[in-house]
Amino acid sequence: MLLSRYMNQSIAVLSRRTKQDILDEYEKLQEQLENLRTVSQTVHGQPAVELIAKAKTKTPQRIDQSFGEFQTSLQTHLMEMRASLLDQTATLQDDQKAIELSRQQLELQRHITIAADTLDLLVEDQTKRSLVFEMDAEKRKHDLDEQIITRKKCGSGRQRNMCINKN
Repeated sequence: MLLSRYMNQSIAVLSRRTKQDILDEYEKLQEQLENLRTVSQTVHGQPAVELIAKAKTKTPQRIDQSFGEFQTSLQTHLMEMRASLLDQTATLQDDQKAIELSRQQLELQRHITIAADTLDLLVEDQTKRSLVFEMDAEKRKHDLDEQIITRKKCGSGRQRNMCINKN
């Protein structure tokens, strides 16, 4: 009796639904069916099956072993990188020393150039002074030669004073 009563209620609910309600629900079920097919293909596809098979082979011991291998590999790689960085640091320090030496050599070259330019100026100045000195010496010699000639002409004593005053 309970069953017949329940069926009567279900039939009453279904009879109240319209055809459009039933079609809307059918479309929803169709969409769900398509989604379920897509999920089923994804789950049962070859990549998923392979992934599941791999996951089944991963035991806690195997995972620990994998992590241990990774850690060892990482430590080895880090030690290699450290050695490489130390080599690079040494190379860069050598380069820095070479650059500093080159800078010092350039500074020395600049000082040498300045000294050479200064020396050229001093030589040029000395050459000019030498020419002036030679010209002064030549003029003095000429003046002294004239005085000697005048003295020879004028003689000595009082005559000489008169002769010099004339000239």
